[in-house]
Amino acid sequence: MAISSSCLRGLVISLLLLAGAFPTSQAQDTCTTSIYDAVSSTPELSKLKTVIELAGLKDTFSDKSLEITALAPNDSGFSKLETALASMNLTLQDTVTPDNKAASILLYHGIPNPVLSKDLQNGATISTLLTGYNLTVDTANGPKFVTPVNSASVVTADIKVCKSVVHIISDVLLPANLVDIPNYNPPAAPAPQPAECTTSLYDAVTATKELEQLKTVIDAAGLKNTFSDKSLEITVLGPNNKAFENLVAVLASMNLTLADTISPDNKAASILLYHGIPSPLLSTDLKNGTSVSTLLGTDYKLTVDTTNGVKFRSPVNFASVVTADVKVCKNVVHIIDAVLLPAQLSDIPNYVPPSASAPAPSPGATQQESIGNRLGSSAFAGFVATTATFIFSLA
Repeated sequence: MAISSSCLRGLVISLLLLAGAFPTSQAQDTCTTSIYDAVSSTPELSKLKTVIELAGLKDTFSDKSLEITALAPNDSGFSKLETALASMNLTLQDTVTPDNKAASILLYHGIPNPVLSKDLQNGATISTLLTGYNLTVDTANGPKFVTPVNSASVVTADIKVCKSVVHIISDVLLPANLVDIPNYNPPAAPAPQPAECTTSLYDAVTATKELEQLKTVIDAAGLKNTFSDKSLEITVLGPNNKAFENLVAVLASMNLTLADTISPDNKAASILLYHGIPSPLLSTDLKNGTSVSTLLGTDYKLTVDTTNGVKFRSPVNFASVVTADVKVCKNVVHIIDAVLLPAQLSDIPNYVPPSASAPAPSPGATQQESIGNRLGSSAFAGFVATTATFIFSLA
């Protein structure tokens, strides 16, 4: 609704005729009452409470940590304002919508530090919570606050609300003619916090049918806790069931099982760590020819090949990505079609748990032979070659 200049001027004058009564001061040791609480409990400030709520500043003045000076117009002044507005077929709500100048006016009644009446110096200019708009102090005939448009006398001074000070004043102070008062811009909302991670990599693997064999190997290799850590931010290359089925078939032909890749040296754990990249990488982040480190250590890298889809190459074999960019909290999983080997099996380092400073002899090592010993050197070489060409041929 448009408001004429003369009407606006009348509205400006009317806005200034407000006064009130505030509760007695309270101890400041423990703050239990906010400025909004104090206004709400004071009948003579019911109009101010209404305007605070209409202007959307309830939360602002409910902050018990505030340390400010509030200049509080009372009901008498707001009643006069409502009369002036009614003569123009307007209400207090019309000072809020659409520009919320009411909020800017209320902020003009806040001084950003607590100031008692004895601290007010005649002629002093003081800043307000409405940035760029000041008040002038006049103590020639009792404390008074002067604006470029009007002034207001202090009716009741030095009301303490926790660490804040309230002075009840006789008029609503205006920083400028109503048409020139800045529209209220609420402070930006804080950036949303990232959602708490509720699913670990181990949870995701467990819930994915085509990764059942991977779960089995994680469990057998003792890495369940490692991949259950919800704070991880890594990339995991997850071999699918088919890759492990091929491996199991080759091992069976040699009277071996997956368990034999674990005891006594737990090379399976080292192989699994070779499938971890220590930062989350989407497929779009992978550049052809790039060498990436793995969780097995900086000496054991993978090379990215994007010439025909996405592949990861090791010194022994390679694997193609069959399902890319599965996000698990801050992690990324790429399901691959082969188990990647960092070296020939005999050269893969034994797994040393993080808590161990040096490799410890495995219990029963004297009774159990390594895979290489059980097969013999020539048979073991054949096993490695077969593994590279047959077990991982899905890539």
